[in-house]
Amino acid sequence: MESAARPYVLTIAGFDPCSGAGLTSDLKTIEQLGGYGLAVCTANTIQTDSQFFRLKWESPSWVIRQLQEMLKRYPVSAVKIGIVESPELLLSILREIVSFNRDIAIVWDPILKASTGFDFQPDHFQGKLKQLLKEGITVMTPNFQEMEKLVPDMEPAEAAKKWSKHGAILLKGGHRADAPGEDLLFDDEHKEVLKAPTRAIAGPKHGSGCVLSAAIATHLALGHHLKASCKAAKSYITQFLNSNDSLLGYHANLKES
Repeated sequence: MESAARPYVLTIAGFDPCSGAGLTSDLKTIEQLGGYGLAVCTANTIQTDSQFFRLKWESPSWVIRQLQEMLKRYPVSAVKIGIVESPELLLSILREIVSFNRDIAIVWDPILKASTGFDFQPDHFQGKLKQLLKEGITVMTPNFQEMEKLVPDMEPAEAAKKWSKHGAILLKGGHRADAPGEDLLFDDEHKEVLKAPTRAIAGPKHGSGCVLSAAIATHLALGHHLKASCKAAKSYITQFLNSNDSLLGYHANLKES
C-alpha cells in the first residue's frame, strides 16, 4: 500500500456518544496533531459528559478481528489502547500487535473509572501489571488513583518506578494534592518531572486522559522520542483544558507542539 503523508495511529477504545472521551475524542486529537486516525471499538456506551448509564462490551473475537484487518491494511505507526474488558483480552491485543510489527509504539491508558464515576472492572487488572508491561507497551499512562488500584500495596510513585523497568510509565498528576498538574515519567526506573502548567486551568474536561494518551501516541508516530512526546502531549492537553468552560473540550485551532 502507498504510504500516507500522515502516519497511521490506531485507537482501541470505547465509543462515547458525546465524543468527549473514547474513540471519537482520540480521532479528533490524532487528526489535529498530524496523524491519520484508525479505530477499533471495544465497547459501546450510553453516557454524557456528566453521567454514565450503560456499557456493552464487544466480544473479544470481534475486537481482535477489527485489529487484524486494520494492521493488515494500514502501516500503523502507533496504537493507543483505552478501555478493555479484561487483562486476557488486553494481552491478546498486545501480542497481536507485537507479532505483526514489533516497531509499533503502544500507549496504554488504564482507564479503570470513567470521569463520571463508572468503574470498568478495576480489580481484574490487579497483579497483572508486570505481565502486561512486558508485552511490548511503550508507555502506560495511569493517574495516581489508577496506580493505587493497580498496585494497592505500594505508594504510586514507588510502584511506577519499580515497574518502569518493564515498560515506561507516565504517572499523571492532574489530581495530586501536593503538586497539582505535575506528572512523573519513569523510564527504566529513571524519573523525569513534567512541570505543571504555568497558567491556571479553566476546569476539568470529560475524557482528558483519552486526549493525553492519544496525543502521546500521535507524537510517537511522528517520530518523536518518548520524553518529547509526553511533553508535547502535556502542552496539548493544557490547551484542551483551557479551550472553554464546559466539560467538553474543543480541539479545533489548538496548536501542534
